[in-house]
Amino acid sequence: MATAKDAADRRCLVLSDCKPALQQIEAAYRKGSLEGLREWDRGGALEGICRYRAQLESVTFLWVPSHAGCASNAYADAAATAYMGASEIEDATAVIRGAVRTRPCLYTDRRRTADREWGREVLDRRTYYATRGHTNEWVRGRLGEGLTAGSHTAGVTGPLWSDVVRGTTRHKWDKR
Repeated sequence: MATAKDAADRRCLVLSDCKPALQQIEAAYRKGSLEGLREWDRGGALEGICRYRAQLESVTFLWVPSHAGCASNAYADAAATAYMGASEIEDATAVIRGAVRTRPCLYTDRRRTADREWGREVLDRRTYYATRGHTNEWVRGRLGEGLTAGSHTAGVTGPLWSDVVRGTTRHKWDKR
């Protein structure tokens, strides 16, 4: 897209149902400098988006409500659902990795998803916090094995077990 010879004459319309992501993209673009994005959550992805956005004539981001009859969103959801069973997984993060210049490397996170398939994504947070988050997810998953919906409350009033676990697995350095 942005690597074409006529990129400066191209316009792009991006429809998204994720309002926080659109707000973060806009804040990063208005910041002007890509240097400080290294400290942001999803900083590498934001840097790549801003770099490609600057190469095009015009980029318009438009928020659309999810599951509300927007044909292009329904088409994208259908394509993603159909692709989930594919045996080969395209490395979609290669486009972003090629546009990041403010950091020496980007890590690719490879882990099992909820349906026990391997997923890959750009790891855009510091390694300590990412590892801590993955460990917390794994522990919560193991604690939740065999539980049916609502069985963890068992009629108990007051703080639930899940609240106790959430409160005790957070480290004092954790900024989330």
